[in-house]
Amino acid sequence: MNPNQRPGHEYHQAQLSKRIFRLLRALDWHRIIVKADPSEPFHLCSVDMSRNTEASKAGFSRLELVFTLAALLLLAVVALPVFANTRGRSEQVICLSNLRQLGHAVHLWATDHGDRTPWFTPVAEGGTRDTYGTGNLLRYNAWFQMGWMSNQLITPKILVCPSDVGVGSPRKMANNFSANSLEGGFWGVGYRSTSLSYLVGLHSFSSAPRSLLSGDRNISWDNRNTVCALGLGGVVYMSGYPLRQADSRWTNAIHGLTGNLLFTDGSAETFTVEGFQRVVSEANQGDGGDHHLLAPN
Repeated sequence: MNPNQRPGHEYHQAQLSKRIFRLLRALDWHRIIVKADPSEPFHLCSVDMSRNTEASKAGFSRLELVFTLAALLLLAVVALPVFANTRGRSEQVICLSNLRQLGHAVHLWATDHGDRTPWFTPVAEGGTRDTYGTGNLLRYNAWFQMGWMSNQLITPKILVCPSDVGVGSPRKMANNFSANSLEGGFWGVGYRSTSLSYLVGLHSFSSAPRSLLSGDRNISWDNRNTVCALGLGGVVYMSGYPLRQADSRWTNAIHGLTGNLLFTDGSAETFTVEGFQRVVSEANQGDGGDHHLLAPN
């Protein structure tokens, strides 16, 4: 063969036939023999091994067999992390898709309510906004605000990230938006917050397309149980000032030290810790440049 020419299919087939031939001899499969020369295409038939004692001497030695098994084991060790990373990336893609569908649902709801989100729309107009300390106090929860858009969301299954295995309360996917826990209802006591992987960005304005609408719940924050001007309590406070950027970060809980964010314009993107801090600083809408969020437990 020309040394400058790459081996063809026939060459590789012949080499594979030789290796299989030697491996079968080493394993002493007394009912199997290679019918033709090893350089020819591989064929199997049933014969008496006692008639081929000389051919069996050309089999794998034990040392060669050990090295072969060690090489296969090494390949498995190398391949497993690759497969694990592939699974993690695919789950993050699903998470991004969930957030985009969530953004579409919010847009549909806002279209029918003066371009406002439920938490910006007064109760009298079909929203959840009320004076702090009055009305239905369940509205202080992210799951309540999400569930308010059940007609637009259609299914609660998109509210759980496949990588969210349950830091804090274990996550479990709801089947529908009923209040029946036995049927997997999102409004049921056994579900609610545990069926939600995403936070609610309270300072999401249509006039600010890059304001935070939602994102993965695995964030660190400066303070919780803050009262927001929207009449909500139990709010997460996160500073948007550059000097406080170090306080805003992903925790290593869902996608490692990366995470997904949904913006008011409906786009969803993956960010590292540094990218997350930059977004927090640039999207500083409302309350003097700070952020208020509702985060599931």
